[in-house]
Amino acid sequence: MKYLMFAILAFVGTTTVSCNKDVHKVTIERDCSGTYVQTTGGLDYEVCNSEILDSYNEGDEIKIKFENMAMCFGLINCELYHQNEGAIEITEIK
Repeated sequence: MKYLMFAILAFVGTTTVSCNKDVHKVTIERDCSGTYVQTTGGLDYEVCNSEILDSYNEGDEIKIKFENMAMCFGLINCELYHQNEGAIEITEIK
């Protein structure tokens, strides 16, 4: 019984730790082409649901979870090209 309890606790602890892999520390960037987040590795991602970041300022560092998207849909505000690694939808702000 003692070994079973240890195995269950080990599994729960491992599962909890592995969930944190989805959390990314990012910096918010904005320009006329949209809202982006930059990872600590220097990669920029376009944020499709940018309204979720309206209460944050450019340069703020936050921790987020996100899902990759094929592309963002909406109006193009300018002809500036902002190099990025793709589009994302933020699912949670930590």
